[in-house]
Amino acid sequence: MSEKITGFSPIVFEDSKVLLLGTLPGRKSLEKEFYYADRGNYFWKFFTEYTGVEEFPSNIEDAKKILKLTKVALWDVLESGERLTESGKRTSSDKFISDGKPNDIRAFCKEHPNIEKIGVLGKKAYDMFCDFFPDLKAECLLSSSGANARCWNMLNSKINKDCRGWREWSEFLNQSE
Repeated sequence: MSEKITGFSPIVFEDSKVLLLGTLPGRKSLEKEFYYADRGNYFWKFFTEYTGVEEFPSNIEDAKKILKLTKVALWDVLESGERLTESGKRTSSDKFISDGKPNDIRAFCKEHPNIEKIGVLGKKAYDMFCDFFPDLKAECLLSSSGANARCWNMLNSKINKDCRGWREWSEFLNQSE
C-alpha cells in the first residue's frame, strides 16, 4: 500500500544565496503543513542554534523568519511521489519513496540568480538530485533525520558543535556569506 505525496511550495527570498533541498515532506510536516515539523528532526534544532533564535518554529511563518536570517531558500528535490507504507503504518522514510516527479530546480535557479550554491540533505535526496539534474552542482549534506541522531549528538539539549552534523552544515553555510 502507498500514499501519494505532494510537496510544498519553495520558501525563497529575494536575497537567498543558498538552496537547501530535501526529498519530500515527512508525515509530521504534512500534518503541520511546513517543512521539517517533526521535533525529532534536527533541521530546526540546527537553525535555531545557528541563528540564536530561541524557539523551535511552530508554523510556516516562524520557519520563514529563521530562513530569512540565513539567506536560505528551502524546497524538495521531488514535487511529488509515492511513499509506501511500512506494515500498514505511514512512514517518513525516504527509502520507501517511488515514482518521484522532480521539481523544476533548473528553472527555479534561473528565476533566483542570487542562489550561489545548493545543498541536498541526505544521500537518497542527493542521488535523486544527481539523476534528475546531472548538469547542476550540489553538495550532499548529512540528513537532518532523527535516524542520524548519533551524527547530531545533543549536549544538554543543544547540538554538540563538535558533532559531524553541526560542522558540516555550518561550514557549508559559512562559505556562502
